[in-house]
Amino acid sequence: MAGNPNSGHIDLRERGIDERLAAELRARFATFAEDWDAPEMEIYDRWEAGDTDSSSSRRGSRMITVQPAEVEEVQEIKQVLSETWIDTYGPFLPAEVIQKVTTLWHNPERLAAEIETPSVFFNVAKDEHGTILGLVTAGRPSDEVVSVGRLYVRPGYQRQGIGGMLLDACIAAFPEAQILRLEVEAQNVKGLSFYRKQGFKEISRKEEEIERISLEVVEMEKQIHMSP
Repeated sequence: MAGNPNSGHIDLRERGIDERLAAELRARFATFAEDWDAPEMEIYDRWEAGDTDSSSSRRGSRMITVQPAEVEEVQEIKQVLSETWIDTYGPFLPAEVIQKVTTLWHNPERLAAEIETPSVFFNVAKDEHGTILGLVTAGRPSDEVVSVGRLYVRPGYQRQGIGGMLLDACIAAFPEAQILRLEVEAQNVKGLSFYRKQGFKEISRKEEEIERISLEVVEMEKQIHMSP
């Protein structure tokens, strides 16, 4: 191989790298590439994108805004939920179960009723074109606790800080609450990794059934505001 600097190729032998060392370096870089794609590396993606804690922020060349969902958006919200359910639960739930759940649980009338209920926090993350990229819902079962019902980011837009923005908006909406609580399936490795990076700690585990399929559910919580 020539060592022409304009060719895009490098003659490793000219740099003192023999076949054995080249093979070792190749193996190391392969491992590095795999590690870089791991969910734990999201913090670096967010840093490169200039992540902030505001409800409106730029992710690379995309401007993201978090705002209350509107009833007119229920069809798009349903589509987001369908896409994210397939991506999240496809590895451990049958397709027919996902189809049934997204049809019943994410019925447009049901979603519209949630949006119109004052006690339900329902926000969406949009890009500069108004396309919904993610959503979060939450309620307040007690004065101290906020319970997250849903937090989903569309496949292809994950690891860009959008999930963190949605959580921040949820926390800001309940300034007097002390604890943010949620549940995530143990099989949802990507979700567990994300919540741990966001500061959530596991508090318990339990078994739940979805359409006769038993799942282990991890209960997690995070301290969000100190008690007065």
